[in-house]
Amino acid sequence: MFASRRRCVEGGSDGLLAHCPQQLSTQSSVSSVTSGQQSGKRDLRAGLHRHLGGVLAGKEASSPYDIRTMAAYISLCQCVLWVSVFLSPGLGIQTGVRSSAVSLDLIRPINYMLYVLSHELGRIAYNACFRSVPIGLVLGIAVGFRLPTHPAVWLWTALSLCLAVYLGLLLFYLVGITSFWTTEIRWAHYILMSLVLGIGGQMIPVDLLPGVLGEIAPYLPFAGVLPAVRAGTARV
Repeated sequence: MFASRRRCVEGGSDGLLAHCPQQLSTQSSVSSVTSGQQSGKRDLRAGLHRHLGGVLAGKEASSPYDIRTMAAYISLCQCVLWVSVFLSPGLGIQTGVRSSAVSLDLIRPINYMLYVLSHELGRIAYNACFRSVPIGLVLGIAVGFRLPTHPAVWLWTALSLCLAVYLGLLLFYLVGITSFWTTEIRWAHYILMSLVLGIGGQMIPVDLLPGVLGEIAPYLPFAGVLPAVRAGTARV
């Protein structure tokens, strides 16, 4: 037995083939498993490319948005969400109502709504600098930068973005002041977020919504929270 092991070690490739059948079978099984895993990965990658290519091609054929426009739409939408949708629930009004600190705010000789909105504008500026811009750079590198060439597109996009931020502030302010009647506003906040994300153009472009919903959604205030996305991708 020791002599056969010695021949397996010192006999080179001939010794391995002639005197080590167990090692030969183990190596062949490992190589077959490795080749099978590699071929499986290649088949999976090819299948994903084939199916995704078919889906995107179908979207491009039956939709007013081509692949590049839809990628730009999604990227810009993720940036705008941080300044017009992802705001403080109720703008923090419910906290002041619960602690009775709102009474001091109301007796001050200032406009209460503008006072609350100015606080939230600071958070929006932070989100724009440290969230929207980095996300836009990462997504731009991933899907490609697609900047408008017409100066009017820049102007209308900036104007619509400012109006979208203001509209989002007003909607969240309406949710916040409901805390004067009830100290629990989470239900109203969840309903507002569902409407904004569902029919506001974040999940799917408003002009692709089916039936009657697609006809009335553009005239609802929820669709105005993300108008900068449609303005920025309308003409490039």
